[in-house]
Amino acid sequence: MGQILILSEKPSQSKKIAEAYEYKVHKDHLEIMPCDTFRNGTIVVHFLCHLVESYYPEDYSAELKE
Repeated sequence: MGQILILSEKPSQSKKIAEAYEYKVHKDHLEIMPCDTFRNGTIVVHFLCHLVESYYPEDYSAELKE
């Protein structure tokens, strides 16, 4: 298995994930060093927005619009 990419919604969340491991800080990502959990290491990146958003009720059924 190759490297794993972890996506988070904000920089503080990325940092909390990486702090559980030995890691390096790069300009645009954090790199978790190879370890028992991530044998090939992993990359942690963040966005400045929500990664998942709910649909509106009417998107599921027209009956739910009201």
